[in-house]
Amino acid sequence: MGGSGGGSFLGDANPADLARRIRTAEAQLEDQRFQASVERELAGCLASYNDRSTAPFRRLFDRLKASLKDVTQGTEEILFGGSVAKHTYIDGLSDVDALVVLGDHELAKAPPSRVRALLAAELTDLYGPEAVREGDLAVTVALDAYEVQLVPAMRHGQGLRIGTGKGDSWSSIKPRRFADRLTSENKRLNGKLVPCVKLVKAMVAKLPKDLRLTGYHTEALALEVFRGYKGPGTNREMLSHFFESVGAHIRTRIRDPSEQSRYVDDYLGNAGSHRRGLVVDALERLRKRIRNANGARSLARWRELLG
Repeated sequence: MGGSGGGSFLGDANPADLARRIRTAEAQLEDQRFQASVERELAGCLASYNDRSTAPFRRLFDRLKASLKDVTQGTEEILFGGSVAKHTYIDGLSDVDALVVLGDHELAKAPPSRVRALLAAELTDLYGPEAVREGDLAVTVALDAYEVQLVPAMRHGQGLRIGTGKGDSWSSIKPRRFADRLTSENKRLNGKLVPCVKLVKAMVAKLPKDLRLTGYHTEALALEVFRGYKGPGTNREMLSHFFESVGAHIRTRIRDPSEQSRYVDDYLGNAGSHRRGLVVDALERLRKRIRNANGARSLARWRELLG
């Protein structure tokens, strides 16, 4: 009878070569298991964020709109802004704001400070002085365990105008431009960009307050970091890529596409500022922790990063 012929995994390898092949195969299998476990962990975090519905804000804004119906001949509309509009909202970690589009054409001739003061006065009458705080650009209202920043806005041609926040003049804005851009990039990346932004926000929220990125800045950085990105689309790989690449983009300034301000990162000062350097150092420490977690194949270290 003839032999079976053919080769096998063992082949003609000597014992040392065989041992090396086995170790390589075992390492590859262990790495695959680790990657899968991290992906499950990250998916669980995202599920918990998504469970925290934005519906309470929609109800709150409906309530505010009804309350303000007699202000300046009526509030035309309350438009979601911040993370709610861009679907990157995380309860307790994200910016929540809205544009209150007022309908009084006479009031449109008044300076922003006057409009803001009238809005603050009306809200104070409705909800009490302890619930209302007037700022340079918005009126903050604390209701139903939430804080919402309401930015007075006026119709201007086909667009809107809001106060500049500095001085007392109006500035035209394009509130949908940035959200549309984020939506487009998220679609190009098969719906993975927005989840990555949420995970970055959760990790950055663990930093000291003066080293945290704002939500808007985080979103703008994600657009810069993933411009032309064609790498793996897993949550782990995209998070790793963000922190590997973000430092250079923080040292420079990013223009505000919505034109609500000149730059999205004015709060960090000029390009190359000391504060920018401190933020870069803080994010560099997160980058190293991610590398160490991956290098050690440690799910526990990833859980520490995510809190």
